[in-house]
Amino acid sequence: MASLDTRVPIGAVLVDVHGTLVTPRHMSKDDLIAQVVYKTTGRRVDGRKARRATNAVRSELNTTRSEEFLNTAEYWVEVNQRMMRSLGSDIAEEQALAIHQMMMGGTLYKMHPQRRVFVEWLLKKQFATLNKIVVASNSRNDMIEETLREERIRDCFTQIYTSDRFKVSKPAPKFWRSVLAELDLQPERVLMVGNSLLNDAVAAKAGIHTVLILDRFDAEGREGKRLQLDEYAQATGVKVFASEHLQRIKQFITQSFVSAPK
Repeated sequence: MASLDTRVPIGAVLVDVHGTLVTPRHMSKDDLIAQVVYKTTGRRVDGRKARRATNAVRSELNTTRSEEFLNTAEYWVEVNQRMMRSLGSDIAEEQALAIHQMMMGGTLYKMHPQRRVFVEWLLKKQFATLNKIVVASNSRNDMIEETLREERIRDCFTQIYTSDRFKVSKPAPKFWRSVLAELDLQPERVLMVGNSLLNDAVAAKAGIHTVLILDRFDAEGREGKRLQLDEYAQATGVKVFASEHLQRIKQFITQSFVSAPK
């Protein structure tokens, strides 16, 4: 007698864009931040310190402010003004908002190696009967459209769900509730593929199965992320699968999930 398939039936796959599908052209994320800050403010900063300061400010605001605040112009102004202040420089509101807008610019990014193949695998191989491969991003709709069309993968996605559309940013619970409402699916029928502990891993708290791709980090960075994920699991009881190897990600998905019937 054939054994029953115990894999979880998935009705939709959410995929992050920046850092997951695409990476800055010709430079690291740290170098990109430093370049954007210089172009918008004329100030020279250490990109690594700027990125870490940005994440620290966002982590605080995401837990202390109302959900309605998380995708407003005021949010990004405060994030970038406080980031710059921590680096010893005050900037105007217009400059702080310009940093955010330029950081989300589609033409600044290119596909990660093997990402197009991975998306096509999700769509055509593992989830051959699935109609819902969906973008879940904090960028603006027009910028996501620009990036995906530039990289010739727009047709892989049935929907683009962004903070611009929902008027709230990841990782706010309202973002995930809005996604689930649009999909008309229970969280246990949804898989999230991302790269950020701050933005994407929180989907797991909503009951969404979550996988993080860590290949853009060096060995030290990957180890740090794994320690953070262990601490996160201990604090929340929520586990997130993560690997720097796409093949391991694919194996995990193959072993754990199957596409639900249409």
